[in-house]
Amino acid sequence: MTKPFVYEIKTAFYPLFDGALKHSQSTDLEAVFMHVILLIILICFIYIIVLMGGLALQFTGVEKPRAQFQALSAFSGTGFTTREAEMVVNHPRRRKIIMALMILGNAGLISVIATFASSLKKTNVTELAINLGIIAVSLFLLHRLATYHRVARRLRRRLGKIVRRLFHLDQVHVDEVLEQGDGYGVMRVLMGAECEATGKDLIHSGFSEHEILVLSIESDQGNIPFPKASDHIHFGDRLVCYGKMKNMRDFFYGNPNVTEE
Repeated sequence: MTKPFVYEIKTAFYPLFDGALKHSQSTDLEAVFMHVILLIILICFIYIIVLMGGLALQFTGVEKPRAQFQALSAFSGTGFTTREAEMVVNHPRRRKIIMALMILGNAGLISVIATFASSLKKTNVTELAINLGIIAVSLFLLHRLATYHRVARRLRRRLGKIVRRLFHLDQVHVDEVLEQGDGYGVMRVLMGAECEATGKDLIHSGFSEHEILVLSIESDQGNIPFPKASDHIHFGDRLVCYGKMKNMRDFFYGNPNVTEE
């Protein structure tokens, strides 16, 4: 019996259609995998941006935990309390940093959501589970790597240099915390790279000549309450000073690289 003509055509072109179908499936899998890789890269980018924002706020005198929280809040668009908002709005450099984080946050979060959705489309249950597993394991490894002490310290140091150049933060920032009625008071000072006292020990810093007492030195390595004369002052350290407000204003505000909070 002669085979139908249609059957012969189907048999002749079946290898071609089958190859195209397999190629299409392979292309879809490659596209999904590329979306997963892109999602991981975007998350790394977001982490670096938030970390840089937190460092920039620290360089303006904000405490480390508060700076990290403000940077994350600005990037995610969750906002601040009234007191936190006043700290940002009343400081021009902090305002600039927060605005940059808000703009990047809107673009970054939309990109992450779109990429995440693309990484899950055109997949069956098995492929979906594999993609989610890859994303979860990658995020876990990135978190462990970012929180590893040596890696985190080197990353913060290198990003800090970029942030200082980007926002011109190589200056001393002074916050007048408390002023008593007799002319004495407390100042909180963020040491800049160009300050004369940076890199020196307390005995050679010039504080004693102006009758300024350093109550504590705060740094990323820890706090030094009632520091000794041999303790060194490094860039980025936050000093809590006590003395006559006039003397401290003359000492710090007389420096051309000082910015008032």
